[in-house]
Amino acid sequence: MGIDHVVTQVAKLIGDASFENFNYEDVETAVQQRRVEMRYETCTPLETRASGGAITYLTYTAPNGWGWWDEAATFTNSNYTALTPATSDWNAGRWTFSSEPTRPVRITGFTYDVYAAAADLLENRAAYVSEDISAFSVAHGSFTYANKRTGPMQMAQRYRAMQRPSVATVYRTDINP
Repeated sequence: MGIDHVVTQVAKLIGDASFENFNYEDVETAVQQRRVEMRYETCTPLETRASGGAITYLTYTAPNGWGWWDEAATFTNSNYTALTPATSDWNAGRWTFSSEPTRPVRITGFTYDVYAAAADLLENRAAYVSEDISAFSVAHGSFTYANKRTGPMQMAQRYRAMQRPSVATVYRTDINP
C-alpha cells in the first residue's frame, strides 16, 4: 500500500524515471505537497447491464473523476460499513465490488495531483540548470548550447494547464465581516 505508483508516474512525467535528476524522496515530497484529503466523498456508480436488462451497480469511480489515489483509501456504504473492492485501479480512480453495495459508496483517503507535482519539479530543474554555462569561446570560435531552461519550463507550463483546479478563500481586511 502507499503512493509508490504516484511517485513513479510523476518521475515518468518529468523524464526522470530512473531518478537521476531528483531522488525518490524529492519526488515523493513534491507529490505529498500536492495531496488532497477526501473524507466520505460519494463515488459515482456506473451501471452494469445483464442479459434481460437487469441493472446492477458494481463499479464506482472517484469523485470529480480524480485518479492517483493512495492505496490506503477506504470505502464505506450508506451505513458506514467498511467495503472492500474486488478490483482497484488507483491510478484511474475506479473500483469494482463483487456484489452490489448499498449506495452511496463513499471514499476516504488522499488523492494526488500528478501534473502539479511534475510542474513543480520541472520548474525546480529549470532553476538548477539556469546557472549552467550555455555559451563559451575558445581560440578559433565560440559555442552556444541550447538554453537548458527552456525545455523544462515548456513542459511545466503544459502540466500547469493540466493540473487540477484549485480554490482559494480570500478575506478582505479593510471591511468588517
